[in-house]
Parts: sequence; structure tokens; C-alpha cells
Amino acid sequence: MDRPGRRAAASEPAAVQPAAAKVAVPEPAPEHPELRAAREQAADEARRLREADGLADHERAGLLANLASRLDALVRHLAAQGVAPGAAEPLHDLAAAIEAGGDLEVLWAQALRVLDEFTAGAGAVGSTRAPSRGRRAFWKR
Repeated sequence: MDRPGRRAAASEPAAVQPAAAKVAVPEPAPEHPELRAAREQAADEARRLREADGLADHERAGLLANLASRLDALVRHLAAQGVAPGAAEPLHDLAAAIEAGGDLEVLWAQALRVLDEFTAGAGAVGSTRAPSRGRRAFWKR
């Protein structure tokens, strides 16, 4: 029976539920310092390619050949420093593609894509970097 001035039971707030236990998400393993330095180098390499985008084809081909040589050396260095073998695989594959030759525009675009992805930590097999669990873009909420 409702009393005057009293709200109906349906409009009363529900009982306060205890807070759900927080699930502990393990922190990602720290990235190997040499791999972090390699990502910085990859960012520099991508910047150099972008700055050279307007050069003649033979100059850009030479830049790609030099890039392949530096990437080979970087991959060997990372392996010697104990970085997980698959972490530098995209760089190794890029160097091999450049050395094999092909269409300059395709190789140029591939180099920029691989360097950008490596810089961001994406696509590295065996990378110690965990996928980002940060905030999602507002339109994906």
C-alpha cells in the first residue's frame, strides 16, 4: 500500500551493487632497448625517404639500395644483441625485396609502409611490445 508523498517502489533506486573486482591486466614486457633504438632509426629512414620523394628515379633507386644495406646491418646487429628473431623480420624482408629489384614506385611505397609500421611497433612477429590497450578513437566507442 502506497502512502501519500511516497514514491512507488518501481521508481526507487535499485540496491547499490558492490563494485566489480578489477581484473589485473599484466603490464607489457619492456621493449628491448636495441629494438627501441631500431624503431627510432626506422623513423629517421622513413623521414629521409619522404624528403627525397622528388628526386630523380636513379637517385631514389640509389637511396633504396643504401637503405637495404643499412637494414641488413641493423637486422644483424639486433640479432647479435639478443632481440627476438622475428622482431626485425619486416626489415629483413624489406631489404630482401629491395635487393631483388622491381618497380621503383612499388618498392618506395613498400619501404615507407614497412618503416612506418616498424616504427609504430606493428607487424613485428615475436615483438615484445603488447598491442595497445589505450583509449580508442572517439568514433569507435
